[in-house]
Amino acid sequence: MVDVQALVGDTSDNVPGVPGIGVKTASQLITEYGDLETLLARAEEIKQPKRREALIGFAEQARLSKRLVQLDHGVDTGSALATHRLPAIDPQRLIGFLKAMEFTTITKRVGEAFSVDPATIEADAKLKSAKAPAWTGATGEAMPAGSGGSAVSAEPQQQPSLPDIAPAIAGDGSPATRVTQGSAAANAVPIDPKAYETVTDLKRLDAWVKEARALGRVAVAAQMSVADPMRAEIVGMALATAPGKAAYIPLAHKSGDGDLLGGGLIKEQVAFRGAFAEERLGGIFADESILKIGHDVKPLLVLLARHGVALAPIDDTMLFAYALDGENSFKMLAEKWLGYTPIDFKDIAGSGRAALTIDRVPLDRATEFSAEDADVALRLWLTLKPRLVAERMVNLYETLERPLVPVLARME
Repeated sequence: MVDVQALVGDTSDNVPGVPGIGVKTASQLITEYGDLETLLARAEEIKQPKRREALIGFAEQARLSKRLVQLDHGVDTGSALATHRLPAIDPQRLIGFLKAMEFTTITKRVGEAFSVDPATIEADAKLKSAKAPAWTGATGEAMPAGSGGSAVSAEPQQQPSLPDIAPAIAGDGSPATRVTQGSAAANAVPIDPKAYETVTDLKRLDAWVKEARALGRVAVAAQMSVADPMRAEIVGMALATAPGKAAYIPLAHKSGDGDLLGGGLIKEQVAFRGAFAEERLGGIFADESILKIGHDVKPLLVLLARHGVALAPIDDTMLFAYALDGENSFKMLAEKWLGYTPIDFKDIAGSGRAALTIDRVPLDRATEFSAEDADVALRLWLTLKPRLVAERMVNLYETLERPLVPVLARME
């Protein structure tokens, strides 16, 4: 096997091998000649000219490749084998650790293996101390500060008015207090899709852009002509600057129902070039001082990049939820934390053969559906962001989850 590998090489491990010789040919040669050295010594006997020349010309490279792929069994480890023996396992300590980490199934298996009842062993208190107290969701029902374990009920908080949202998040309270304040801020204003604005001129768009710049953050959502961001056109963009304050900017909505007489762009919308000008969406999307918030941001990054628009920095509530609880469904998160069920696309577009694409949905209904996406994303951000701190998940999100999004988008 080593001789075959020496001939074939391995580009992933920088093993050169012999050019032009694959696994099948290498196997045939080693079977016929016995080993690599015999093959190289008798290379002149090979009938195929290219194969013969390759083996003669790259003989030393083949020998080097063999040294690279061959395991060295004589390495001095500096210690006796006995010192690497696994020590006896303390089932009490192991089960205490597993219960603190909430590995329920493994805890049960360890208990069975050591004939120990896990119920008689407490979770390791030092490990459980990192847990945050319970917080309240949109319904006021206490929820656990993790995926399991005991919960401590929190007193209901008076919901702040809209101007109080920023202080609630930026205050000097403990991480657990900020979790409660964030949830209250997210639910301070009822979700009302009828209240969203349809932006059909640059003057109103400029006002929204100005507000986003002043706040230093804005929630963003996009409507695409097809589900695949690698092929889609941008039909419209939605922005949200505060809970309940959101707008939809139609860019490529069409008239008619898709028949031969319809299909032209409607007049009541903003031109794409004007909307994405540097002083408007193109500017705030690329502005490093303005945080862009969304749910499942990667498709949006791909979509905008195809149209020459940058989007950074970002916060992704889908990744918040994944890091915290392992769940990331937009609908499920909205129902759990906001007590609200988002509009289903079928409710505005219909279903079956009569279903409309988003670019043919009436603007008022498209606004309700699209702006709601941005509004809910912003509310989830207010709710879940403080939990990253309270549950010590900031490092996971900041160093692994979030940086990976633009990398994957560029790969796509």
